[in-house]
Amino acid sequence: MGVELSIGFRKGLDMKKISIVLGLVCVVCFVPCAFSDSISFSGTVLQQGTGFGNVLNLLTLQQKGNATNETGAVVPTSLATGDASPTSKTYTVSQLTAAGVTAANFGLVFNPNETGAGAPDTVDVQSFFVDFYTSGNLVTPYLSVPLLGLPVNIVPISTGQGSQGWGINYTNTGDLTTFFGTGTNVIGAHGSIFNTDDGPDDFNIVQLATTSVPEPTTLLLLGFALVGLAGVRTLKK
Repeated sequence: MGVELSIGFRKGLDMKKISIVLGLVCVVCFVPCAFSDSISFSGTVLQQGTGFGNVLNLLTLQQKGNATNETGAVVPTSLATGDASPTSKTYTVSQLTAAGVTAANFGLVFNPNETGAGAPDTVDVQSFFVDFYTSGNLVTPYLSVPLLGLPVNIVPISTGQGSQGWGINYTNTGDLTTFFGTGTNVIGAHGSIFNTDDGPDDFNIVQLATTSVPEPTTLLLLGFALVGLAGVRTLKK
């Protein structure tokens, strides 16, 4: 009897261990992982943005007084804080799509505009984040996507607000696609730039060219077509 109880007790412990392990597996498999989208400088110059005519101004930083750095944010709805200029704007997904911006072609351009007499050769981008808000919570972003590789020295390409600037690619692993699924979601940004002389320095939303990749089904059908042509040729011979 003692042996039977011991075995039963041990089996009970084993079952508990199995349940705990299965529970952990469920947590690992089904709880969403940390967000993995990111943005990075592409190293290319984009000839976009003249006078904000074909870009959407997201965050413009403008130093105040004799300061040599700019730190600010734009939060819903288009509220500029810190050193952010009033031209900074937040956008709903509906506004972005109406302007032709989608999860597939979403990109940014950084246009440093240092024109003063003591304008530096470079500006130091210390931090930059694209902030995503749900329509149900416009106070705290549920996702902030960082610009990688910072801090970095950036050479101003040309003078003039909204002129050409440095391209920033968005690596979409699915988070951006999900975000674009709800028209009332809102996008904002925050960042910090050092070694500035005057500004304004702009982060603008642009449409990047997309390359169409054939779907697996299309490739499969193409393969069948080629096999069929080869068969017809063989029969003719």
